[in-house]
Amino acid sequence: MPKVYIHPGHGGNDPGAIGNGMRESDINLEVALRLEVILTEIGIETRLSRRTDVQINNQRIVIDANSWGAECYIDIHCNAFHLDTANGYETFSPAQHTAFRDAMHHAFLDAITIRDRGAKVDSQLLPGARERLRGVNCPSCLPELAFITANPQHFPDVNILRNQRQDMAQALANGIFDYFGVDDMTQTRFNEMMAEYLRQQGQLAPDQTLGTAARADFERAVINRITDGTRPRQPITREQAAIMVQRGVDLARLQ
Repeated sequence: MPKVYIHPGHGGNDPGAIGNGMRESDINLEVALRLEVILTEIGIETRLSRRTDVQINNQRIVIDANSWGAECYIDIHCNAFHLDTANGYETFSPAQHTAFRDAMHHAFLDAITIRDRGAKVDSQLLPGARERLRGVNCPSCLPELAFITANPQHFPDVNILRNQRQDMAQALANGIFDYFGVDDMTQTRFNEMMAEYLRQQGQLAPDQTLGTAARADFERAVINRITDGTRPRQPITREQAAIMVQRGVDLARLQ
């Protein structure tokens, strides 16, 4: 599994861009923390440059990422402009890391409905950002998630930044999975997919999860004496399974 270093841009005395009642540094950090959860769930090692609202020196970030042995580096940011018509998503990287950048870029746009501003080289970035992207000894990119200053009446950017932070984290994770060829089928993801399938089949209510449905089914099984209600999470033998199935068959015949 790859080792992923994540820098949530800005922090501390530097809030980054401010717009529509939000601070860039807060959004960057929340998305980074959510991304970390997704990655660690399937065994990917992660390290964040910051976990709280503090500012970290560029040189310290580069040294930390390199000494840790990072295999990819993600520098999370939001965009801003003095005109509220600017909108969309874009990804930057050094010229030698375009494959990683492109994987991250396409995965994000596959998951989030937003204007594509393109995948670009980092020469357009400020010197500090270029210093980090070029200083690490691994593929690196800087995703500009959306424009915090966009007009929310005309563009989706602000709604995405405010209400789709988990979706953005998943989109970034998908890019990492695609680039490294990682299987992202976790138990949580499988449960979500199965729950959605059962809802489409009308077998699971919109407000139900697999967990709540399973508990309800177990309670009905106890009431109908298919099982005695003990050890609900313990494995059973084939003999016990056969007995429970037969009891269910007998109950169906009576009904």
